[in-house]
Amino acid sequence: MHIDIDIEEITHAFPRRLPVFPLSSAVLLPGAVLPLHIFEPRYREMVTDMLAAESLVAMAYLESCEPEIYQTRPPFRKTVCVGRLLHHEALKNGRSNIALLGIAAGFASEIRDDHAYMTAEVTLREDALDGEVDCSDALARAFQASGAAEPPLADLRERLLPIAGSEGITAALINNCALAAPIRATEKQGLLEESDVLTRLDMLVRLLERPWQWN
Repeated sequence: MHIDIDIEEITHAFPRRLPVFPLSSAVLLPGAVLPLHIFEPRYREMVTDMLAAESLVAMAYLESCEPEIYQTRPPFRKTVCVGRLLHHEALKNGRSNIALLGIAAGFASEIRDDHAYMTAEVTLREDALDGEVDCSDALARAFQASGAAEPPLADLRERLLPIAGSEGITAALINNCALAAPIRATEKQGLLEESDVLTRLDMLVRLLERPWQWN
């Protein structure tokens, strides 16, 4: 199932209450697309409720916690990315595959309610961006230095055009590169928390150009 997206209409409807999906392994950024497999019962319920409403979720970075805390109300970073369902594929036993489009960064304040999953009041953040700056050369050099086996930036830019206007393409390009980059989820969260898009680019380039030691 595919769902049409009206980003302007979505962003006009904030602040608002949204379900919260905290993960430590993945971070969503505005303009980027994140595929996910949904299997936990509470998040299967969350997806069902999303489909019955406006298909929005606050993707949050999960803080370290004890297993018993994770099963109830796991702690998460308050800077989140609002995601909208692009795709939903129902699987056996209530599981599903979904894809989320990042709409905008925001701040989440948890709300206590009766849902199995957490909910929060989310306020959007306006990022600072000089729309005249072309960052593609810097990103191309950074990906070459990192050795990342990703699609060419020209192809990435082409795929972004349907979901980002001419003024937003720079931010969307940076964020898609950040999502695909061979950097840790906690570092991607740090990029999300930076509201100045060009500073985010500088952070990403420095992360990609540094020597990597995974072990």
